[in-house]
Formats: sequence, structure tokens, C-alpha cells
Amino acid sequence: MLFGLFWLGWDPVDLVRKLDQGARPTLFLTMTPPPGSSGGLAMRSPEALIMAAAGTLIGTPVGMMAGIYLAEFGGRGWLAP
Repeated sequence: MLFGLFWLGWDPVDLVRKLDQGARPTLFLTMTPPPGSSGGLAMRSPEALIMAAAGTLIGTPVGMMAGIYLAEFGGRGWLAP
């Protein structure tokens, strides 16, 4: 558990530490350039939000239903413990 909590805390710290190395607001606000030139991620930001929302909308009910099933009906199976 401590190993997992360490990495859970390390990720935000590492992200904030590396923000000054290249993650400027212009990175997210300028359009994506042709290959080989520098530019931003403006076209990819909405796509990432849509994918995260879709994954949350699909994964949350499935995970909750699986947990409820295991807690109520699967107590004697090998997977519940």
C-alpha cells in the first residue's frame, strides 16, 4: 500500500516540477502545426477531454455494478476476497 501511495503522491509533484520546462499556456492554446515544426496541442485538448469523459461514463457504472455483485452475491467465489 505504501508503494502505491508513494507513486500516487509522486505524480503530482513531478508534474508541477516539470511544468516550467515546456508546458506553457501557448502549448495548449496554439494550433497543431504540420509535421516537423513546433506548435501546440489545441486540436488535441478537446479530444482528450472527450475520451476521459467517455471512459468515466463507461467505466464507473461497470465498476460499481461489479463491486455490488461481488459484495452481495459473489462472497463465496474466489474473486470476491
